[in-house]
Amino acid sequence: MRNGDQQTTTRTTPTKRPSKPALLSDPQKLIETANLFKALDSSIRLHIIELLAQRDHFVYELVETLGSSQPLISQHLRVLRKASIVDCQRNGRLITYSLCCRDILKVINLAAVTCKKAKPN
Repeated sequence: MRNGDQQTTTRTTPTKRPSKPALLSDPQKLIETANLFKALDSSIRLHIIELLAQRDHFVYELVETLGSSQPLISQHLRVLRKASIVDCQRNGRLITYSLCCRDILKVINLAAVTCKKAKPN
């Protein structure tokens, strides 16, 4: 540092955090959240969610688009239904699936951004 130059530092007071996060204080909420993340633990299920975010689909459309078997797609749809992410409506022999929890898209996008930031160069 040269004569005449001054270095200024600003000190900030750390923000006070609650002693225990709200999620951890409710065991049932913790279990539900873990189950939600388990439902998202598949690239096929994430792709299904992405497709259903665009529009409702019949099972056969998802099978054709994803290039997987009908039993496999149906199994993934069951997991997503159990997690209350998708819903279905039967019309005769056809079942239409729709995304009933649009907020899940925010969770997925946040996870994708977070993973990208955490990835070493």
